[in-house]
Amino acid sequence: ARSQCVQDIVQDEPTVFPIIRALLPYFAFLAWAILSVTWSPRISISLGQAGGVTSLLIISCLVAIISTKADGAERILKYLCLSLLALSMILLTVHLTFPGLSGLDRRMLIAGSDGIVHPTAASANASLGLLLSVCCLCVQRYSWARQMLIAGICIHGTVLILASSRAALGMTLVTIPLCLFITGDNRRRAWLGLSAGVGSLFVMLSDTGFHTFSQGSNVGVSYMMRGQSFTQLKAFSGREEMWTKVWNEYLKSPLTGHGYFLTSSTGEMEVWDMLANHTAHNIYLQVLSGTGIIVLLLFLIAIGSLLWRFLKLKNGDQASRNIFLILFLAMLWFAGWSIFCASFMG
Repeated sequence: ARSQCVQDIVQDEPTVFPIIRALLPYFAFLAWAILSVTWSPRISISLGQAGGVTSLLIISCLVAIISTKADGAERILKYLCLSLLALSMILLTVHLTFPGLSGLDRRMLIAGSDGIVHPTAASANASLGLLLSVCCLCVQRYSWARQMLIAGICIHGTVLILASSRAALGMTLVTIPLCLFITGDNRRRAWLGLSAGVGSLFVMLSDTGFHTFSQGSNVGVSYMMRGQSFTQLKAFSGREEMWTKVWNEYLKSPLTGHGYFLTSSTGEMEVWDMLANHTAHNIYLQVLSGTGIIVLLLFLIAIGSLLWRFLKLKNGDQASRNIFLILFLAMLWFAGWSIFCASFMG
């Protein structure tokens, strides 16, 4: 890749060096994550999760090198869609064959039985797979995208429903209609608006006092409630308790944190009647508790620097603007999902 990808602007300079410079704040974040191993109460967890960040940065560099040209970007998107589809298909096959092994059934998770993939991760992969398939069809208009989307609706859609992750499902219902609205003509936008209006009107007329929602007697409402009460739902499914305890633990070491991917000073705390190294279920609180306020600012600078670079794509040619729209929708998905999950930090 280094021998083939050369920037036109800088003579004989391999593309890898500008890419590393663009990701430099993330590499600085990684360096601190590795350094935090020295004061972490659970070295194996901090070191292992820092290794995960290392692999993500290496993959990011390789993707950026390959994507310097339009055909490279198409290859990346195609194989990413295929990979996500393959993962969902494997999970669905395992679930149909051995329901307790896949991890899609949250009742097994509550009972203390772990599957091969956590349902939150499975639903996130399915949701992103659907979003990227829609983007490849509606934004880039790739010839292979239609078949990919049809397969994705059947496979990803089934996994998304079975995994029952409200955060992933919610971001799916936000980003995909937004993509269809932005890329569509006025007729498509009118149909989307009409469908949303008729659907809202139907809900209000069929349940004027919203009693079905508060009592959970409707099949769809019961699915969204996942056996929880309305009070538990208002507390973000226990996340309010989680966030409060993690915040109190963070205050014990506000500058340096407790060690990468640890949310407590001892490496474990009791939440939801379980003693473990719980994740914060929020990406910013996760980084804050593990690495402290200084590195959270570095993490935000890293995100901001890439956002600044992405904005420049708006002033480029049509291919650049298309990539910008896909990046915008993907980052919007992660921004919403990361509020309730540790996201790509673990």
